Amino acid sequence: MLHSKTTKKQLCFLCKVFFQTLHYLVDLAFTIRLQQRRKGEPALEPSERRRKIIELISIRRYDTMRNLACEFGVSWQTIFRDMQVLAGEYPLIITRGNGGGITLPKGYYVSQRYLTLKQEDAIRRNLDVVNTEDRAIFESILADFACKRNLDNTNT
Repeated sequence: MLHSKTTKKQLCFLCKVFFQTLHYLVDLAFTIRLQQRRKGEPALEPSERRRKIIELISIRRYDTMRNLACEFGVSWQTIFRDMQVLAGEYPLIITRGNGGGITLPKGYYVSQRYLTLKQEDAIRRNLDVVNTEDRAIFESILADFACKRNLDNTNT
C-alpha cells in the first residue's frame, strides 16, 4: 500500500520518470547492440533471423517487436517485415498498440511438426476424391498435424 502522503500527482510523476528511464535504457541497449554489430559481428541473414525469432517466441510465448529489434540489432521496421513473413507460415497473434506484442496460440509450439496452410488446404480440397480407406488416413493426418487455429488465444 502506498504511503498516505503519496499523492496521485506524485505517483504519476514517478511513473513518467520510470517509463522515460526504461525507454532510455532500451534505446541505449539498441545503440550498444548496433555498435557491437558494426565492430565486426556479422548481421544474420533474414531467414536465420526469422528462424531465431520464431524459436524465441515459441519459448517465451510473448515478446514485443521493439524488444526483438533491440535483441537482433535491427530496426523495428525490419522486425515488422519479418513478422509479416512469419505470419504466413505460423499462426502468430500480433497485437498492435500500447501493450501489444507477438505470441503464438496456446498449445502451439514450433518444436512440434504441423502442416502448412497450403498442405492442409490441399488435403481438405481432395478429401472428396480419394477412396474411403485413404480418406480415413488423410483425416487422421489432418487431426494429428493440422494447426489448431481455433485454440484459446491466451499465451501460457
